[in-house]
Amino acid sequence: MYDNDNFPIFDKSIYFVDIQENNLLNTILLQVHANDSDQDDNGRITYELTEPYNNYVTIDKQTGLIKTKVQFDYEQMKNFTFNVTAMDHPKKEQPLKTTAIVHVNIIDQNDNLPK
Repeated sequence: MYDNDNFPIFDKSIYFVDIQENNLLNTILLQVHANDSDQDDNGRITYELTEPYNNYVTIDKQTGLIKTKVQFDYEQMKNFTFNVTAMDHPKKEQPLKTTAIVHVNIIDQNDNLPK
């Protein structure tokens, strides 16, 4: 039997991403990725969002692909930050988890009439 003695490790501890406002729903924001050098289920990783911004983005638990759930409006919100957790899946031990931070910057478009 193999030990679960390695934590998942993200490619980056902090991800920065820009997105234009007025985006389409389900626009791909980014894909996070983590590795775990343990074998079998001890090294199998899934991803989850760990912040209240789940109403803005969604994550594919298997691939780490993060997509938008809303259309962003720069005049309403200029940026936000959320955490993503990578977790391994040992059969008998507690899962090991690692968290990365994602900073999203919303880019303004010239979409308002002059006043």
